[in-house]
Amino acid sequence: MTVTTKRLKRYPLRQSPFFRLRTRKKLCRHLGIPLNQMKALASPDLNYRLWDVEKNGKTRHIESPTFPLKGVQSRIATLLSRIMPPDFLYCPTKGRSYLSNAAQHANSRVIHTLDIAEYFPSTPTERVKSFFRERMECSLDVAAILAALTTISGHLPTGGPASAILSYYANDLMWLKISALTKEAGCVLTVYMDDIAVSGDAVPNELLWNIRKLIRSSHLRYHKEKHFENKVSEITGVIIRDGILAVPNRHRLKAHTVRKEIQSARNRGEARPLVRRLKGLEEVDRQLRLVNDHLVEQRNLTTDVGR
Repeated sequence: MTVTTKRLKRYPLRQSPFFRLRTRKKLCRHLGIPLNQMKALASPDLNYRLWDVEKNGKTRHIESPTFPLKGVQSRIATLLSRIMPPDFLYCPTKGRSYLSNAAQHANSRVIHTLDIAEYFPSTPTERVKSFFRERMECSLDVAAILAALTTISGHLPTGGPASAILSYYANDLMWLKISALTKEAGCVLTVYMDDIAVSGDAVPNELLWNIRKLIRSSHLRYHKEKHFENKVSEITGVIIRDGILAVPNRHRLKAHTVRKEIQSARNRGEARPLVRRLKGLEEVDRQLRLVNDHLVEQRNLTTDVGR
């Protein structure tokens, strides 16, 4: 279920500008840059800023492309995002959100979640190159330079605009196998970047074992496994209780704190960023009401049909 009014133009993978792209000259036209600049940007050591961020006692290494390369990666991400996504992919997918992701599991009795650890650093350059070479059927030199433009030190960069969409496509054969297994078991699958949720009236242990096996065989690691059965659950930061979505208490606390800070602000300049932040929090509440209205409507329709 998607809460959006904007019509998105999408096409099958085989209609992508990257499909069967054979020359670097044509790639340059798609990216809007001359060949000499494209070659220069394919040298990652010269085109990234690196720093560490401390959060909640953990250190996160940031690899952010400089302005020219960032623009090229954004263009690549835009072209890839126009490919029709699978039903189970909720991020990165325009028109879908973490709320609509959680909504897919609202009527399930059992929910199982797990995350992919270090998803971008664990997705190697060779797998990105293989996606463009084998799935997109690009020539070898085109696939090689696309991989060079979108990776650093042998993996997807943590701060790259194309990393999110490429983390899916570089691993899409794994995801498609997981989807097929989940459907065969009669369960629901959603993937929100590196967050996986599987739900149903029952979630067989064999299914979970096979999912873990596929992740390991793709040289990825999973962690943060959680199992919810006939109780309040949480998916991508959204609470599910009795088939209805709710924001966690920490969200309400943030809104309460920001309102107090706005009241204490000494001037408009100090209050302005707080007001923007509050509007963002209130927009989440508005979207949540829309999702819940849709869930109730669907539930009522199902009840009427069953009478």
